[in-house]
Amino acid sequence: MYEKAFYTAKEAAEFLQINEKKLYVLAAGGQVPATKVTGKWLFPVQELKQFLIRDALSQCRNNTDPLLDQGFMLFAGSDDPILNRIFHAFHAAQPQLEIYYSCVGSFRGLELLGRRQCHAAFAHIYHRETDEFNFHYADHYLGPDRYVIINLFRRDIGFVAHRPVTSCREIRDRGLLLVNRQQQSGIRNYTEQLLQADQLKAAELNIFAQEMLTHFDVAQTVSRHDDGVGIASRLTAAQFNLTFHKLMEERFDLVVCREVFLHPNLIRFVNFLKNSVPAEFSAIEGYHFELAGQTMIRGENK
Repeated sequence: MYEKAFYTAKEAAEFLQINEKKLYVLAAGGQVPATKVTGKWLFPVQELKQFLIRDALSQCRNNTDPLLDQGFMLFAGSDDPILNRIFHAFHAAQPQLEIYYSCVGSFRGLELLGRRQCHAAFAHIYHRETDEFNFHYADHYLGPDRYVIINLFRRDIGFVAHRPVTSCREIRDRGLLLVNRQQQSGIRNYTEQLLQADQLKAAELNIFAQEMLTHFDVAQTVSRHDDGVGIASRLTAAQFNLTFHKLMEERFDLVVCREVFLHPNLIRFVNFLKNSVPAEFSAIEGYHFELAGQTMIRGENK
């Protein structure tokens, strides 16, 4: 459906949930995006949305939030090949709600959540000492008991290559080209743990110059280099006809700040994860949805 480029003052006031008199004061003071045409104020729709995204999250308190109240959910963090499919399915089921998502890596997502610059973060960071996903790092960025962790799925993660690879030591010994993920991603963190376990340093490996932002990018780049190898999901290995050696079954979670966890629109998303995602996506190879939509408990859902 076509979306108009500008709101009238009445429409903008309704969108921002303020009265028109206050809107005119804000517009005259340059505090909201606005322009005057033949003496009338007009308000650019997309810029108003960005205005809300930039400025409204600081008001997040007591399960109310100006963005969530209007149906806008801001997510940040890790990448997964089926995330967009889940978002599209959710929007089809709840067309009044919109998800804005920034793929910045698990660590960066938690950092943004800790600063209340998003409503929730996707993360899958393994902590070897506790044999847990996400709790240790959520404690660091948000503080203990300041968040709730909801599972989306578990997924198979492993080496993707033209010929089977089983360890980082093998990558070094065979002189293979390691296609690595970006800093602050969960996979990059896991890769560094594997190197440490094999008593290797990154300098001992032949590493591709450009860091990848997604699993798809890793598998695609590996497919273009006969000696390439990377760590990615089973799904992306199949997409590029690469071999896959499973390293772990990884838990992919949604971390939500406790202040807004019980907001009705976030509850709708969690219920969708629990009630609709398993049936709709269970046929995808390498994904496991038994815990989808469930609250994770420290030490019990490894």
